[in-house]
Amino acid sequence: MSRIPVVAVICITLLSFCSDHPEQMRGFKTASVRVKKMPMRIDPLPLSGEVEILNAGDKVELLKKSAKKFRSGTVEDYWYFGRSPSGLEGWLYGGGLSVALAGTGDEVEQKFTEKQVLENLVGKWWELLPDGDTGLRKIYFWPEGKYTYGIGPADMKEGKYKIRLADKVIELKDGSPAGDKLEFRFIGQEMRLSGDAEGKNYLFKRGELNPEAREVADEKKDKDKAEQQKIKPGDKKGTEDGSKKPSP
Repeated sequence: MSRIPVVAVICITLLSFCSDHPEQMRGFKTASVRVKKMPMRIDPLPLSGEVEILNAGDKVELLKKSAKKFRSGTVEDYWYFGRSPSGLEGWLYGGGLSVALAGTGDEVEQKFTEKQVLENLVGKWWELLPDGDTGLRKIYFWPEGKYTYGIGPADMKEGKYKIRLADKVIELKDGSPAGDKLEFRFIGQEMRLSGDAEGKNYLFKRGELNPEAREVADEKKDKDKAEQQKIKPGDKKGTEDGSKKPSP
């Protein structure tokens, strides 16, 4: 057998394990909680906020799983995105689940109105990193279909968006640092956005309800500017009002 096909198969396998994209569930569709108390979390992070607490024996419908396994203590397993008996959705660590094979079947879709999506969309969204910290990418949404986007301190660019309710997608007609469309999903009472750009998946969390709200960085710039105006360049040391001390 030629070595080239073997190498190709190995490379494809490695790429599938290294991908950051959550995978849609195929054969494994249900699971039962096998620990006494199991937190369902907003994001696939150990310290993420809790949607609800499940009890041993509770059945969960599995919708997605992380592309790779994560280690927690001595256990290494996937994160699963599922729906609890109460209808809430969130992430569960596989180490506390007994996953059962249950055929493919279609997902039971949750129904939301465009008004509900819009109410949860308007505001400032920041990139959410795997460690729970905030990244550099940001997207701000206004109710009238306007959005702005940027990376870090760079100037924000403006565009128009459209809610595609049936596809659970926010279409960004002028692009963004996370692609030209964002998938939205409700997790408990909160909504999350995710998008793909340059082969990488980005998760966003709303951090501010008012897209016009000033940011800490802007307030710091104003404060620094005010301090500079108190002491003019060339002055050795001024008084508190910015004037020079009188000569003796």
